[in-house]
Amino acid sequence: MDASLGANTDLEYVAVGLSGEYSDDNSYSSALSLTYSWGKDAADGGLRVASKPTAERGTMTARVYRDWDGDGVYTEGVDEPLKGVKFRSGCLTLKEKTNKEGLGFLTSLDAFAPVNFQVDQASLEDPFWIASPEGVEVTLRPGAPGRVDFAVVSTGEIDGVIYRQGNEGTDPTGEVIVQLVNNKGDIIKEVESQYDGFYLIDFIAPGTYTLRVEPEQLARLELPDVDPRSIKIGKDGTILNGEDFIIDGVKSDAENYRVRLASFSSREEAEDAWVKLQDEFPQMFADKESEYIADKVEAGNLPVIGLYALNFNQRVDAENACVELKAKYGNT
Repeated sequence: MDASLGANTDLEYVAVGLSGEYSDDNSYSSALSLTYSWGKDAADGGLRVASKPTAERGTMTARVYRDWDGDGVYTEGVDEPLKGVKFRSGCLTLKEKTNKEGLGFLTSLDAFAPVNFQVDQASLEDPFWIASPEGVEVTLRPGAPGRVDFAVVSTGEIDGVIYRQGNEGTDPTGEVIVQLVNNKGDIIKEVESQYDGFYLIDFIAPGTYTLRVEPEQLARLELPDVDPRSIKIGKDGTILNGEDFIIDGVKSDAENYRVRLASFSSREEAEDAWVKLQDEFPQMFADKESEYIADKVEAGNLPVIGLYALNFNQRVDAENACVELKAKYGNT
């Protein structure tokens, strides 16, 4: 009976293969193979040795540096090369790292097809650093290395509390959308205040921005505009605390308050529930109006429709409605 056995492993600079064969005439053989490729390292000009063939694959030279002057362009003597930074391509973390000059030479990448390429955030020494650009898409060709520079900057953060001004004072309020807008009018980041009114916007690149409460939400809820404010994040990563907003929720008439009653998977379910509530609690809801607001959900999740009852004359009436509904139905 003939038999054969083989094993292979990748030792980074060389691929090693070991095989053996045995024949029923009592003869046997073994073989050891070493596979590698070599060439000039485009990062530092030295010799590059790799375990995988590179002549027919794509290569990329990447520079990573601390952008001290914040201009997005590497300036020798001003900006600081970053050593030991890794890269990601798609879902894979590549083994190559940048050298002391901040340069990394990446080999065995796909050729003649778009390749997504970015700095591995986990390999940066400060968790609040980010690279710009965040990522690139390149199409590589054998024998023509691609080139990209990544400027690394410190990020800042902003926090504050959203308050609602009512007849009985000022209270923190949740579910308010706060936006950070750049000088081109693009919404860079968007968050929603928590149940206690607190919001946090983090990982903000240096620059000047406008911080605002979403105008569309205020208009939809028939609330007055809230003045936006200019925010500047410095090169060293500014942290701004206490950037609070107060929304004037007092209207000229006595009908000021609304109550979120429950959440549903569709507007139809919410409308049916509202009709039933008016039948079961006529004294509470007969003269009230309903409102249906779609909550923001992550991709892949089911939509959520919030059912609200409007036009409670007093805060205590709105609170009593919540108490009675929770007593009958629990939290919904």
